[in-house]
Amino acid sequence: MASRVRYCLGLNLFYQAGNNSYCVTELRTEHSAVTSGVPQGTVLGPLLFLLHINDMPSVVDPRTSIRLFADNTLIYRMIHSIEDHVALQRDLASLEQWASTWGMVFNASKCHIMHIGHSSSHSQQYMCQFHGFVLSSVTSEKYLGVYLNHDLKWSHHIDQVAAKAAKKLGFVRRNLRGSPVDCKELAYITLVRSGMKYASIIWDQGWKMASKKPRFLGFF
Repeated sequence: MASRVRYCLGLNLFYQAGNNSYCVTELRTEHSAVTSGVPQGTVLGPLLFLLHINDMPSVVDPRTSIRLFADNTLIYRMIHSIEDHVALQRDLASLEQWASTWGMVFNASKCHIMHIGHSSSHSQQYMCQFHGFVLSSVTSEKYLGVYLNHDLKWSHHIDQVAAKAAKKLGFVRRNLRGSPVDCKELAYITLVRSGMKYASIIWDQGWKMASKKPRFLGFF
């Protein structure tokens, strides 16, 4: 019991300490209490946020899956019939109620729906509503740095990776002209290759199939 009291007291002090001011050059704002949100730069803040949202998957149907990563939420379900669509819409309504109960707000304007499967399965697509918005249907969506396509092909993601790598390589070439080779190599590995290798274990087979992609990215 004593440990629980100390724990609650510690959390109370943590939130009471949210009295902040900001300094820009030599100008400082007045102190103001932070009554909501997660204090930035704290070790305990992200942990408390994860504890706060940890029960979110429990409010949806067992056949609906939710994946949480920080403040990103992904919900998906196999849709075989109108009943499955109704169940998914009911899950979205449950998430709205969950957010209202715990003082959270989903940004519905940034939420989208993507139908994944063969083109024949898209003959009857269903619309979903969330927080009063009809969710727009997209064919590609970026999730945790990887572009997912409705046909589960990686061509769009590979295009984005190649374009970004080419821009970074051009930046390195322009700014390290005449620099030692080891300096160029370090910049290439840090800025260019790291982006090309990100999550490559997932899509590298697609890269091999895209044989027409530029191969100059590995050279100065």
